[in-house]
Amino acid sequence: MLRNKTARTVCGVIAFVMFFLALGTVGSMEQDLIPLGSGFVRTLVFEALFALFAKLAGAMN
Repeated sequence: MLRNKTARTVCGVIAFVMFFLALGTVGSMEQDLIPLGSGFVRTLVFEALFALFAKLAGAMN
């Protein structure tokens, strides 16, 4: 979607970070470190941001 290679790279790195933040949130819900409700909302937000930045990086062409 973006034509500038630097902007696409930055969006790809941000998408990578969002994916691992979502993965970490799921792991902390599994270990009962955070409540299920707030962890679910946090995971949804991180996954939505992951999808947005992955699309901006050109992963879904």
